[in-house]
Amino acid sequence: EHAYRLVFAYEDRFAPDAPHLHTVMPSGIVETNATLRPQKEEGLIAFAYPQSISDELADSPVLNRADGSVDDSVPVDNSPRTLRETAFVWQREDGTNALLQTWPTTFNDNFRKT
Repeated sequence: EHAYRLVFAYEDRFAPDAPHLHTVMPSGIVETNATLRPQKEEGLIAFAYPQSISDELADSPVLNRADGSVDDSVPVDNSPRTLRETAFVWQREDGTNALLQTWPTTFNDNFRKT
């Protein structure tokens, strides 16, 4: 079996910007809610195949605490209000919803060996 993944080593290429990551699962659950700090060996990893999410889930709220953890509180000011408003869920031209399920990773020599 071969497991294919896409890797983006963002490292410090976009400094001083620190984009926000929401790892959205196909179930609509936000598994990771983090700020991506620009530094060496930092990267993102994602599946190498298309994923989808339902309209109902795409329009569900992103619920964040001010400290960045996920719970059932009210969304923080300036944060996306729905999953569709994140960079990780969008509507395709055919009307279905795409999902980019991605996680932070350390892109170093140990990663390259695996």
